[in-house]
Amino acid sequence: MDLVTSNGMNVFSFAADWADLEPSPGVFALHDPLVNPLTLLLPDYPQIKGVTFVLKMIDTNTRPMPPDLRARSFGDPEVVSRFEALIDAIAAEPASGRITHLLLGNEVDGYLSQHPEELPAFGVFYQRAVERIHARLPAARVSTIVTFASLTGHPEVFDRLDPAGDFSCFTYYPTAPDTVAGAWQMRLVAEIGADIDFMARQADGKPFAFTEIGYSASPVNGSSEERQAEFVRAMFRALNVYAGTGRLAFLLYHALYDYPPDACGPYAQAQGVPPVALCSFMGNLGLRRYDTGEAREAWGAFVEGVRSLALPGAPVRRGCPTAVCSPSFRPTRR
Repeated sequence: MDLVTSNGMNVFSFAADWADLEPSPGVFALHDPLVNPLTLLLPDYPQIKGVTFVLKMIDTNTRPMPPDLRARSFGDPEVVSRFEALIDAIAAEPASGRITHLLLGNEVDGYLSQHPEELPAFGVFYQRAVERIHARLPAARVSTIVTFASLTGHPEVFDRLDPAGDFSCFTYYPTAPDTVAGAWQMRLVAEIGADIDFMARQADGKPFAFTEIGYSASPVNGSSEERQAEFVRAMFRALNVYAGTGRLAFLLYHALYDYPPDACGPYAQAQGVPPVALCSFMGNLGLRRYDTGEAREAWGAFVEGVRSLALPGAPVRRGCPTAVCSPSFRPTRR
């Protein structure tokens, strides 16, 4: 936190599974996952202007919901009413007033594209949840998270859910489609600007944001530390126009550090994907190395990009626009 805030970054993000927040029906455990980050950490960092909270009932291809609800339809009245009660409990915590952006689910297209029959019910669930948050936490802007790939691969998920949200939110790693030549290969940096413009158009005039955006530095993935730094510079060039008009809600770069070496194997096995390319991707994703903490070239590019971002109403000004920039990190990393 000292490192990122001293370099002009002003967003904090954290997440929790619904199952952890409601360990038994109607009983909420909010102190450790919600209240402590807001009351024990953030007061020491007045630089933090934006606080994003990801509340997960879908996490890519899983449903981390209370066990007694996990097999039920999202449209089941009990599921809807229990989630509304959770929102009420969160809103009753005075510290929740610090939340500026609340995300409902992470990469929800992963699960909903595998279970398309559940999309209509989730759409109703999501609409009800957004309305409840607007009523109970009126200062928080609400959205859900989809992958960039889903915009062309499964656009029905984004098209069904996005109109109900206050902004659009994406995860974005510019990897090429898997081929015989290899998986998890990074695409050319020259293509990045067009991708970002495409996402901005999909948001249809609303603000948009990233909870994850990143580029591996590994030669195994067809990249290098120099190309990773080029990606960061290209990313900021593309986003500067939208930051200047207030359309960039926030940017969480993934990640501050590489994933630790033992994190990838279990994840690859759970996802059913070959581990070599994926583990190289994850093990070289950070702006700084996991093993030594040493900064890569991309870290300097990121800091410079933060300083050059334009604020709404001003051509260029040092520092992040309100609630814009931070690299993401978790306790499992260095």
